Amino acid sequence: MGILARNFSTKIWVSLHCHFSYIPWIKQNRAVLCLKEREYSSSMPVKYTPKKLKKVELSNRTTLKNANSLRNGLHEKKHQNPMRGGKNIDLLFNDARQDDELMEEHEKVVGEIRINQQKDIHKAMEDAERSAVELLATRAFTATELRKKLQGKRFPPEIVDAVIDDFHSRGLINDSLYAESFSRSRWSSSSWGPRRIKQALSKKGVNEAVAEKAVKMVFEEGESGEDQELKLGMSKLSMNHLFVQASKQWLRGQDVSKETRKGRMIRWLQYRGFNWGVISFVLKKLESSHPP
Repeated sequence: MGILARNFSTKIWVSLHCHFSYIPWIKQNRAVLCLKEREYSSSMPVKYTPKKLKKVELSNRTTLKNANSLRNGLHEKKHQNPMRGGKNIDLLFNDARQDDELMEEHEKVVGEIRINQQKDIHKAMEDAERSAVELLATRAFTATELRKKLQGKRFPPEIVDAVIDDFHSRGLINDSLYAESFSRSRWSSSSWGPRRIKQALSKKGVNEAVAEKAVKMVFEEGESGEDQELKLGMSKLSMNHLFVQASKQWLRGQDVSKETRKGRMIRWLQYRGFNWGVISFVLKKLESSHPP
């Protein structure tokens, strides 16, 4: 009986000791000791849970709760009775109406801008055409020359290109006719040869093939045959014209020696763009026609 009473009193003391060990002002080491004693006690087993794990579990539960609340709120909002949420529906309709009004206003502004741009383009086109007509009224121009003139007047490049294409289609600009007319003018008035005429046409922007065709039409027209003139790229009519002009230059230097006169004639013909074959032919004919 004495042993049983002693064991019973010991259990009561341990239980009371562990109960008071959770009081805040008791030291921490005594609380640990109590847990250890209760863990191995046969009367009441206790499971120890770390504080960090408790915080993580609490955070997870809070996040899950918030997620569920958000999902439930969205579900309720989705299936909300239109009659009960009439104010929200009105707000949505008002917002949609305002968006439509803003879109219509935006489209209206864009339309006005496009109309103004088209008016500006049309006016610029008319001004460029008027300037081009005024330029062509003074003399003929190649496409390259007319483009440079219009660009010098500060017209936009796309407007200038449109005017040039339009004038091409209407026949107001024709580089082939210009090249032929230019070749005839320089040949008849200044006795320019094929090489110099081609150089001048190239500077004016005329295509090389177009210039070559124009020069042949001018210098090879006239009598046909197997004459030496045709072999030199000039018809008999063109060579006669050149000989008349060369004779005037030859007769002006009668007071100088023959070699000096020949040197002057060679330079005169070279400057006008004739090749050496034509120059030799003309010199021989001058010497035979105008002996010293």
